[in-house]
Amino acid sequence: STTLTVGSHYNITNYRFVVPISGVYFFYYRNTSSTWYGDIGLYKNASQWIEMEQRETHTTWRHHFDGALVQCSTNDYIDIRVETTVGGSATLDGAARYWDGFGGYLVS
Repeated sequence: STTLTVGSHYNITNYRFVVPISGVYFFYYRNTSSTWYGDIGLYKNASQWIEMEQRETHTTWRHHFDGALVQCSTNDYIDIRVETTVGGSATLDGAARYWDGFGGYLVS
């Protein structure tokens, strides 16, 4: 589900953000986990743009936030994927909007 969307550029069926205008965007993910190791991939037009590692060894819940600046053209699409998991599982589906999420905004 979406908490806030301006312009309906995020598709909740395929979990993609379609860029409305060219520019530099900041995209991020956030999640909460314990004893979880994983790699989170940020993709632009189905190609990996950056891989963000999350290594959590504590047994208590920890909140994680990571992001990247991405140069985009109109109609590029951005999505984020859980790539590798060790010691558990993770999703970034937004089902628990207080615990995980994906977002972005135009910087310039």
